[in-house]
Amino acid sequence: EKYGDRNWEKGIPLSRYCDSGPRHFGKWMAGEIDEEHLKMACWNFMSLLDTILRIKQGKLSESLNDLPCCPEFMEEEIKESVNLEQVCAFLGHSLLTASLASS
Repeated sequence: EKYGDRNWEKGIPLSRYCDSGPRHFGKWMAGEIDEEHLKMACWNFMSLLDTILRIKQGKLSESLNDLPCCPEFMEEEIKESVNLEQVCAFLGHSLLTASLASS
């Protein structure tokens, strides 16, 4: 197994999601079918959003924000009103839904 169970809940640096999401999306756009690249791209982007929110809530360390900058305009784009539970349920990712329900 490549990753430990629920390891993402411990916090993963934002740059890893920023690297992996577009890479999987590009593979999906190129027609690669060796993995579920579209779901993996969505997972990475939703996990990026979730990690940013949990850093802002003080639930994860600020050190996970290893991006060179985080523009002010993102404050308006990243709101807690985003219904992550519905999006993740649609994508079939119950781990994030369970994590949010317990927080």
